Amino acid sequence: MQKATSFDELQKLTASKFETLNLEMEALSHIFSNVPIAENVKQKLVQKGLKNKAGWYACLVNNNIDILLLPDYFENFQTRNILLKKETEQFQTEFYKFNELKSIESNTSLYENFFNEIKIEFNSYDLFSTQVVKKDECPFHIQKLFENWRKPNQNNILQNIFMQFYAWHNVDNFSFTGNRQILIWLNFKLWKQFGNVAMFYNFEQFLFNQWNKENRNGIESILNFIEWIKTQNEVIKKELKTLFRTEIGFENLSSVQKIANNYLFNQNFNHQINVTSNDNGLILAKSLSKKGFITIDDIPNQVLTEKQITTLQYWVENKNIAITINEDEWTACILPKGNDNARLNKYNNLAFEKETINWEKLANIKPKLKIQQEEITPKIEIPTFGTLQQPDVRKTKAFFG
Repeated sequence: MQKATSFDELQKLTASKFETLNLEMEALSHIFSNVPIAENVKQKLVQKGLKNKAGWYACLVNNNIDILLLPDYFENFQTRNILLKKETEQFQTEFYKFNELKSIESNTSLYENFFNEIKIEFNSYDLFSTQVVKKDECPFHIQKLFENWRKPNQNNILQNIFMQFYAWHNVDNFSFTGNRQILIWLNFKLWKQFGNVAMFYNFEQFLFNQWNKENRNGIESILNFIEWIKTQNEVIKKELKTLFRTEIGFENLSSVQKIANNYLFNQNFNHQINVTSNDNGLILAKSLSKKGFITIDDIPNQVLTEKQITTLQYWVENKNIAITINEDEWTACILPKGNDNARLNKYNNLAFEKETINWEKLANIKPKLKIQQEEITPKIEIPTFGTLQQPDVRKTKAFFG
């Protein structure tokens, strides 16, 4: 019989792996918050991720729901199945309460605020009604579990969340049926740490298809979970990059513009550039932070002002940007800062001209006369992050073995 892995052993075995994943998820959170994609597109992404999670969540917590109903649920706005409708709507309702619960630190309080209901009580004497919030009391053994949890490791929040999730799942006899709070808690903790990008991780689908297998021990389950998160990080980053490139028309950019744009994305939109209040450089800086470069098309009235030229000169002197001038066109691109990050070294080889910039020529360059054409807004498809697997019809029984 295989020896069970202790909680402390699991923490030691997975610490470095979770630390890497933690950094990756923080980077994705920053990208999603700052990537210049329309807010309505971001909202659709979150809503689609939330709906997919809700469907698999319903099957995890309620064995009476047939997973063969899921394809129809994912494709249509609503479901005709009463049980599936109730569970999915309840899950999404809890998500929309997250902002209200953000300041709560106590896990016991979180437990008792999940799935609370508002009841109306009527006073028979004066006929007035009173709203009373009905809360599920946290079971004593779960309260004791929370009290025994160690102080979080602030440098490895992700591991802390999953180790606590593992401990709670163990106390619940490795079953999700009826144990709704544990799944809402997991989503809340990840959302609080990483923001809305957490909705792109369909943990519910993974748990249903991977942890509902027999002959599995704790370390095997956690390591598989880690590998799955790692794969999802790659998928999410790729999808966000595709959306971003569609938004800015990446395929129509010049080679130096593409390199600068790729650098900005791989910096997680975290490239800082100095802008003083009187140098009129805010418009220029906005374009740099959005695309990684500036052209004449980004300038109001398509004419550089004296203050804007002064700003560009200041940035060139401080090696914040480099400028190329080709006949009647110019491009100012951000430059990589330092070589401390090996993965960014490739962006140092920008093919910028080495000769001194002719600022007078730059100031006098006018935009090319463009033929008036009907503007076509690029169509942005809303992706489903990760591969939507066919429902697994095996009996739902989650445990580590």
